[in-house]
Amino acid sequence: MTQGLQKVKCRKTEQAASNTQKDDNNNSQNCNTPPSKADKQTSKKPINCQESWLQEFSWLRKDDNNLMFCMFCEKLSGASNTLVSGCKNYLHSTLVRHVELKDHIKAKKKQ
Repeated sequence: MTQGLQKVKCRKTEQAASNTQKDDNNNSQNCNTPPSKADKQTSKKPINCQESWLQEFSWLRKDDNNLMFCMFCEKLSGASNTLVSGCKNYLHSTLVRHVELKDHIKAKKKQ
C-alpha cells in the first residue's frame, strides 16, 4: 500500500473515532437533561369525565359539576365508594377498578 493511501485511511479512522466520541457526549447530555414541559404535559390526566367512558361503562353518569357516579351503586343502600358520593378522579383505571368492587358487583346483580 502506498504511503499516501495509508495517511488517508488513518485520517478517516481518526475522524470516525472523533465523531463517535461527540455522539456519545451528546447522548450523555440528553440522558441527564430533565424532561421538558411538553413531555410533562403529555402525561397529565384528563381534567374531566371523558364522553367515551360514558359509552364504555353503561352504569356511569356525570352531573352538571362533572362528577362521576355509578348508577348501580347509588341505588344500593349501604354502598359506600367514591362513585356513590361523586368522583373527580378522572382516570380510566378508576372506573376499571370500580367494576371489581364488591358493592358494585352486588348492585349490578340487583339490576
